[in-house]
Order: sequence, then structure tokens, then C-alpha cells
Amino acid sequence: RFAYADSGSVQNNAGTIAFWVKPNWTADDPRTASLIQFRTDNWSNRLQIFKNGIYLRYLFTDNTGTETNVSVNMEQPANPPWEPGVWHHIAVTWGDSIITMYADGRIAGQGTYFGALDVPSGTELYVGSDRPGGTSGADATLSRFVVADRVMDGGEVEE
Repeated sequence: RFAYADSGSVQNNAGTIAFWVKPNWTADDPRTASLIQFRTDNWSNRLQIFKNGIYLRYLFTDNTGTETNVSVNMEQPANPPWEPGVWHHIAVTWGDSIITMYADGRIAGQGTYFGALDVPSGTELYVGSDRPGGTSGADATLSRFVVADRVMDGGEVEE
């Protein structure tokens, strides 16, 4: 497990998390694997990026317990299917009641939330793993990890 102590970088009101991922699995691998976890033990107030079967999902649950999520179908014929050892860039943003997920520089999806993210100060950010007792680790290499305290626009993400 790898966890960043609370450095104040992950903000509740708005932010961006971006990184490169090189999976050790194929697109059709049925496993669930955790890439990013920022949450407490409660269902509400969580931000997660994880592999869920053929989908790479971005799950955002606000302080009302309402779940908003977007995903990338890693088998999708419109894009080359994900293969072991091939790098992909992932970025997620939240703020102004909108979440956005980017995959390889393109918007993969957006969703709307109505509450707020209210993760307590001191909460650790898990990278490549889940909190103790949670989902299996990423089984991937993560690189060039960025946390911003604001929503990056599409041009910044692509750059």
C-alpha cells in the first residue's frame, strides 16, 4: 500500500488528479483493481479510480451519499483495446458540481453531483491500492502522478 499523507493538495471543492498507467492486465480481465482511493470508511465522501472488469471507473460520492460515476470501456472498438505494457494517460476533475474523466487526452465522460465532497482533513490518498481491507491493488505501473487544487481544462490535461 502506498498512501500520501494529507498534504493539503487534494481539495474538497475542486481538483484534478492525473497520472500515466501501464496495466499488467488485458482489457477483458474480469478482476477489480484499485488505482486511486481518497475516502473514509463511510460510503459518502469518496473519490475512487478503479478497474471494474472491462471498465476503468471514476466514482465520486458526495456528502449526501449520491454516487456519480463515469467510465472507460477498455475493450471499446472505437479505441484500441487496452493491452498489458501499453501506457495510458488518465485524468479526473471535480468542481462546480461536475466530474469529468479523461482518457488519453479525450473526455471519456462527465457527470453531475449535487452535494459536496467533504473528506476530513488528514485523510490519506491511496495510490495504486485501496485502504486496508479493500479492493486489490492496481497490478499496474503508475507514473507522473499530479494532484492539483483546481479543475484543469481539457487543454491542460492534453498537454
